[in-house]
Amino acid sequence: MAKQARVSLFEIGDDFLRAGFGARTARIACHREDNVLVVKLDSVEAWENGEEISLDELNRLCALIERECDERELEVEFE
Repeated sequence: MAKQARVSLFEIGDDFLRAGFGARTARIACHREDNVLVVKLDSVEAWENGEEISLDELNRLCALIERECDERELEVEFE
């Protein structure tokens, strides 16, 4: 059986972004400084459903954020 691709989500708001995979999404504090998206990783502890985010999942979220910012021609800075 073929493995299904996971659908990713990425939305940038005024002071937060939402990113995730499938049904799991996280709301992450951020702000923009010109063409740089500053992402505050210390605000990430759990998925929106309350489940804790593992280190592996956090790394995947960071990779997703970097990829999506590249597509939007934004630089990304993690704090």
